[in-house]
Amino acid sequence: MKQSSSASPLKKPALRPSRSPPHYVFLAGPAELVPYYTRIKEATDLPSILYNVIPWAQVSADAIGMLIEAGAIDAVKQSGGNLHLVADLLYRYGKKTPILTAVDDLIYPSFVLGSPGAVAAIVTVLPKESVALYEAVQKGDHATALEMHSKLLLLWRALEGETGFPGRVKFAISLQGRSAGLPRHPQRVANAEDQAVVRKAFEEAKIPIASK
Repeated sequence: MKQSSSASPLKKPALRPSRSPPHYVFLAGPAELVPYYTRIKEATDLPSILYNVIPWAQVSADAIGMLIEAGAIDAVKQSGGNLHLVADLLYRYGKKTPILTAVDDLIYPSFVLGSPGAVAAIVTVLPKESVALYEAVQKGDHATALEMHSKLLLLWRALEGETGFPGRVKFAISLQGRSAGLPRHPQRVANAEDQAVVRKAFEEAKIPIASK
């Protein structure tokens, strides 16, 4: 049996291939990073924040210093679970440029070390408690700061994970009475098990839930 020659071929949508930038896989050094970020800064004429998040491709403290000196970046968001690098950056460059923390379970020590702020998922979920934590550290009220840290820690442990993270974060935000929409494909929404874990964390942390 032969296929009919009159059959119309399937038309594929005209899509550009999506690729991860090579520096996500292969680590680049200062000699490559400085002109790279400088070109971005010059082309956009906008403030630039280095989001240092990829665990296997962390920009080193020395390279970040070169980026700061070259005027290629205006701030650093240090993540990747690397409080060690947060400490180094604050000590070496904290008076020159803002070193923001994104180490979600260690926001408290980041503030104690002198970080002027945080850009992190847990801050999005618990903004009130995060502000209370920051203000307590500034006042030297470490009893209150530790209390707020414990709340953030409990929620973070319920949120983190290799799969389903965006969905759990959005569900947690919704429990605070704010609409966060749906996670982008291929991420999934929080399933029943996710929701139960997040609700339990709210209860253990003694944080009121706005919606049931």
